[in-house]
Amino acid sequence: MPAIFGIAIPFVLGLFASFFVDEVKRRIENRRKKKFILNYLRETVLVTSSDVEETYSLLSKIISKQTHGSDRISVFETFTAKVLNAIEAPEYFDIFQDEYKNLNEIIAIVEFLSDNLPNDIAIAYYGDINQHLKDNEEIGNIDHVTTCPYCKQRKANALKILEFRIEESQTLQKKIKALLAIEE
Repeated sequence: MPAIFGIAIPFVLGLFASFFVDEVKRRIENRRKKKFILNYLRETVLVTSSDVEETYSLLSKIISKQTHGSDRISVFETFTAKVLNAIEAPEYFDIFQDEYKNLNEIIAIVEFLSDNLPNDIAIAYYGDINQHLKDNEEIGNIDHVTTCPYCKQRKANALKILEFRIEESQTLQKKIKALLAIEE
């Protein structure tokens, strides 16, 4: 009997030590990932989402006034959820626990907005209007754009979309700030 205890006790102690070391490593890695995610949200997504919101507003003003002024619409190549999607959902849950739902909503909004940036809306709107003018042989006729029911409907739709995107940008910023406040 004593020989079994001589083998079993070190084995069990080694097993517990191994589990303990693995758990410590996992927690350190999760802390590192959490810090990275929160920093990315604070330094990249939050800052860029504010710029995206301003650009949605600018585009809304441009379309409202039906001008083709010298205002340029940014492309925002860095506004993406790809960095956040590099971590799997179960890992996010492991890292954020109770705040997982909020983080998941943030990621979903970033994905949605990054697929519907101001430049994309501008290209779709002006492309549609220009094609309509071309089809009706009205290229350059500003009166047509302001009086045509089709053009007016396209303008109204674009403005509604932009209004919704502005609200989504604001929601994103609020959710990020709330998550950052909880974590600090």
